[in-house]
Amino acid sequence: MNTLNRYITNQHAYIAEKKKQPLLGFTAPSGQQATWEDIAVTFTSNKGTSVNLLFNNDNQPRANINSTFSDKDRLDEHTHYLLFAFALDVLKENIYPRHKRSKVTTAKKFLIALNENIASSSLDEIQNTIDEMNNIQSLSAFFEWLNAHKMLPASMAPNLTKAVNSIRKKSGDDAIEAENSKLPDEKALLALGAIFYDVIPPYQDIKNKDYTNSWAALIHPTTSQLDSYVCTMSALAMSSPNRTAAEQVLLTKQRVKAHNEVVNNNINTVYYLNWRGSKGYKDYQNHINAEMAESLDRALHYTALVTEPARVLASFYQNPNLSLQKVLGEFKPSAKKLDALKPNDSKPTNLIHLGFLLGFYDDSDGYARVTCDTKGAIDTTKREDYPVFIKHITKLLPLDKLEIKNGCPYASLLVGATVNDKQPIE
Repeated sequence: MNTLNRYITNQHAYIAEKKKQPLLGFTAPSGQQATWEDIAVTFTSNKGTSVNLLFNNDNQPRANINSTFSDKDRLDEHTHYLLFAFALDVLKENIYPRHKRSKVTTAKKFLIALNENIASSSLDEIQNTIDEMNNIQSLSAFFEWLNAHKMLPASMAPNLTKAVNSIRKKSGDDAIEAENSKLPDEKALLALGAIFYDVIPPYQDIKNKDYTNSWAALIHPTTSQLDSYVCTMSALAMSSPNRTAAEQVLLTKQRVKAHNEVVNNNINTVYYLNWRGSKGYKDYQNHINAEMAESLDRALHYTALVTEPARVLASFYQNPNLSLQKVLGEFKPSAKKLDALKPNDSKPTNLIHLGFLLGFYDDSDGYARVTCDTKGAIDTTKREDYPVFIKHITKLLPLDKLEIKNGCPYASLLVGATVNDKQPIE
C-alpha cells in the first residue's frame, strides 16, 4: 500500500537525494568516516563544535555515543534514513548544538512511539502519541520539515502545545490550591446538572430502564440532538477526565458496566467502559467515577437510541443490496409505518422507503412530488402555470420519477435541505 501513498514516495525520493551527498564532518565512534548505516555518529562543524546523534530504538533508553550497539538496537531502515535526512537539514541551522540534538532526539522518540510511517497514520494516532510524550518542545520543527518537503499531508496538523506541569515545584498547600483551581465552578456544575436533567430526563421507572416512552418526543429522528450531545460528552468528560482529549468521540455503542471487588472484606462496586485501543493495541477497560455512573449510563442509553437511525442509514450506504432486515438491525419501525409500506424484509429497500421507516418524513404529509406522467400521480395543481403532481411515499415504485424544483416544500422535506435545482430525478 505504501507505493500508493505519494507522501511516502516523497520521503523515499528526498532520502535518495540526501544519500547522494557526501557525509562531510561525520565520524563514527571509532573515529572512522560515518555512513548512513551507523547507529551513532558525531558531526563536527568547520568551527570545531560537535553534535552527537543516536539513531537507536528504545532497547537501550540510557544509551550514549560510546554505547555498544547491535542490530537489536536498530530502528527500522526507513525510520533510520528519514531521521538521518532530517538531521542533515537541522545541522545546517544556525542554532546551538544542544538545540540541534534536541530536535533530532525528540523526532526520534516520537517516531518510535508512533511505530509506523507518519504519512500512513491517522491524525488521532499522531495526536495520541504526542499527548503521551513528556517533552514535545522541539517536535514542531520535525512537522514543519515534513510539510515543507511534502512528506506529510498539510491536513495532518496536530496540536503541538502542551501545558507544563509545575505543581511538583509548589508547596503542599499551593499544589492543592492549583489542583482545586482546575475544578469547574460549583454554580457551573449545578447549572449543567439542571440542563442535563431537562435534556435527558431520568427514567420514569428506575427498575425498568427499557421503558423509555417518556423520551419518545425527545429522541425522534427529526429532533435536533445538539443539547443531548453536549450533555453526553460532558458526562463522559467528568466520568473519565483522562479520556477527554481524544478517545471519547470514538467510544463504541455500549452501556456502563460494573463488577464487584472485595477490598478489606468490603464489597466495592467498580464501574467501567470499554475503550478502543489505538495503534494496534487491544481494547481496554477504564474506570469511571462511581458518582457519575447512573447519569452516564442514562446518557449513553439515550444517545444509542437517538443515533440508531443514523447507524441504519450508514449500513444502507455501505451496502444498499442488503435485505431490509439486515439494514434495520436493532431498529424497530412503528407498526403503523410497517402496515402502510408493507415492505418485504428479505429483500433490499430503497433510500426513500428506508427514510420513511426511520421517521425522517414524519413532519411532512407523507407525499413526494412526481412528474405528471408518473403512474398513480395525484394532480394538486392550484396555478395553471405551476403544475404539481404528488404521490404518497409508500406508493412509490422503482421506475417512478421524482420532480425536484427550486423552493418546493416537497423537495426540501424529501432531501432534508433547501433545494436550488430544477430537474426530474428518476
